[in-house]
Amino acid sequence: NQEVVARIESQWAQDHWNPRNTLGIHIRQTDKSQDSWWKLLIEKLLQDGLSGEGTGIFVATDSWRVQQAFQTAGLTQPVYFSPWTPLEPGEKPLHLSATTQGIQALESALFDLWTLTQCQHFVPTQFSSFSRVVDAWRQAGIGRKQQP
Repeated sequence: NQEVVARIESQWAQDHWNPRNTLGIHIRQTDKSQDSWWKLLIEKLLQDGLSGEGTGIFVATDSWRVQQAFQTAGLTQPVYFSPWTPLEPGEKPLHLSATTQGIQALESALFDLWTLTQCQHFVPTQFSSFSRVVDAWRQAGIGRKQQP
């Protein structure tokens, strides 16, 4: 849906960032997984950083706790989250949350899906169907714009 894509890309511009220079990370937590593999990723990012001008990190997550960990980790790279995904303290799946209903939950997923497909690099959550869709779209080149 080009209208949704335009809204998402307009949000990127409004927030002054470009996912094409970004490491995209999908961290699923609240419905089936309570793994903490992402804590090791934060440690690695703190130690090694990311190379490349304008490089940032986009974290697509359903977890307020994960969001807080990335925000307070002291990473040198800018960290971005979906402004379309309102999270509250606690670990409740978005589709069951009082903060997201129907179309809002769908739009939140579309923001993350489209943004992750555009990121320069992608770190998936193992065994996540959402991450598998992102990988499939990335491999198929869906939505990938050619750089001049």
